[in-house]
Amino acid sequence: MNCKQKCLFILKSLSIVSLFLFAMSPTAYSEVTCVKVKLNKKKKPKLVTKVFPDACPGKFVQIQDTNATVQGAQGPKGDTGAQGPQGQTGPQGPQGLQGLQGVPGVDGADLYERTIVVPAGEAPTENGSALLNAASGLVGTVDAPWMIELESGTYDLGDLVLELGTYVSLRGADTHSTVVTGSSSSAVVDTNTGSSLRNMSIFGTAITTSTLSGVVRVDDDNDVLIENVKMTSTGRGLLLENCSGVKINRIDITAAGYAINTDHSSLDTTISDSQITSTGDSGVDFGTSTSHTIVERCVVTATAIDQSALRSSGGSGIVRHSTLISSFGGTLESSNGNTDIVISQTYVDVEDSFNMHFTGGTASCTAISTDSTFSTTTCL
Repeated sequence: MNCKQKCLFILKSLSIVSLFLFAMSPTAYSEVTCVKVKLNKKKKPKLVTKVFPDACPGKFVQIQDTNATVQGAQGPKGDTGAQGPQGQTGPQGPQGLQGLQGVPGVDGADLYERTIVVPAGEAPTENGSALLNAASGLVGTVDAPWMIELESGTYDLGDLVLELGTYVSLRGADTHSTVVTGSSSSAVVDTNTGSSLRNMSIFGTAITTSTLSGVVRVDDDNDVLIENVKMTSTGRGLLLENCSGVKINRIDITAAGYAINTDHSSLDTTISDSQITSTGDSGVDFGTSTSHTIVERCVVTATAIDQSALRSSGGSGIVRHSTLISSFGGTLESSNGNTDIVISQTYVDVEDSFNMHFTGGTASCTAISTDSTFSTTTCL
């Protein structure tokens, strides 16, 4: 067999193999799997699957995998699950930018127009000097009064007297923490018309028992208020001289001389809700015939020998709803028979059998709604 014959044989063999392979190959067209949902007689859905050539007709949907799942309509939302554990705190963020500067505040000096605050942060003598300087030359009016405020602390005036101007008031924190003390023999504080003393303790360490002395002196002044003040004096306590309209309320005073001495035309003085004690003389002196004093809801005590709770040189007055105590004397001692003192609804506890002593003029006394053993027959 020559070369030409060999080539023809090979070509024929390849043709036969090609025909055989073509005969064994799949059909030339493709098939697709399709599904649709169909309702049965009971209106329940049913899935119908069919195989079609090339494409899915009508309402059928082609699926690529016969094992795939057809997604139905979305079901109702399920219950919220339990909250998971809190995560770890993240790192701190960078610091923010500084804010804008605020509007400047009001100057503290402008808050009070007629109030002076005297601090108590220094030594007592320095505090006292600051108080004297603050009050020096300070004068107010009924329409424009001044107030000097004292902090908690001690203000030692030395041998100088604190003289208040008209309508100038002095106010501390309270009787326990604000203390004004002085070693003058005449007075520690001298008031003025329209002034007031409140919320402090005042100590006179060298006050005498002379006529014009007192730890607090109200001399030729009107409409003065003394309230919630504790006073202690080595001599006379509160001196009221030629004044009117003085109101004294809630004071606690202890003095070696008269605790309260109203003298020389002191009119319309009212003393209320106070503790008044003298260790060397009478508790309250009603003064001369032109003086008038009302004592109400007070405890008046005289502890010295032969000293009465009350004394008068002709001054008039009313004592009511009070307690009068004399450890070694009587209720009232007067050097002027023109004394007109009315004592009503008052408890009397004296050593000298409730006696009243009159050393001049015609004796007369009146007791209204007082202890049954007190009567005009005990007036001597």
